[in-house]
Amino acid sequence: MSKETERGARGKALALLAGRDYTEKKLTEKLAQKGFSPEACGDALQYVKSYGYVSDDRYADRYIELRRNSMSRKQIRMELTEKRGVPAGIAEAALERAGEWDEKPLIRKLADKKLKGKDIGDSGFRKKMTAAFLRKGFLYGDIREVLGNIPEDGETAEW
Repeated sequence: MSKETERGARGKALALLAGRDYTEKKLTEKLAQKGFSPEACGDALQYVKSYGYVSDDRYADRYIELRRNSMSRKQIRMELTEKRGVPAGIAEAALERAGEWDEKPLIRKLADKKLKGKDIGDSGFRKKMTAAFLRKGFLYGDIREVLGNIPEDGETAEW
């Protein structure tokens, strides 16, 4: 690998990181898309890691902090590992560091959005909502508790 290619990959990595955070995997993929060889990508990754510009641990911690009020723990774990390229062990450790949080207020907030103008006396609607929340990774007990407290007349402001 030539010094010019090495500098080009390092410069591109720094330019990419100036715009946003990347995981190690995503940064390597992005550099490869730009036409850099695997060796140049690896060198650039080691270079930016040596300065602390890339850290999967930090990325996972920030991701959780930003999304814990809009996504379930299970959904966050899946997003980190499958879409963002964070290794499963790092994602699990970050979730442990974040501690437990109550997802019921989030379920309640999302249910309020879904309930606007709907007839919730229909049992089919409650089943659909339950299924939707289960797909988002919420616990069945939490969903049942929140949806069980919804008044039949649809007045959600007081529940």
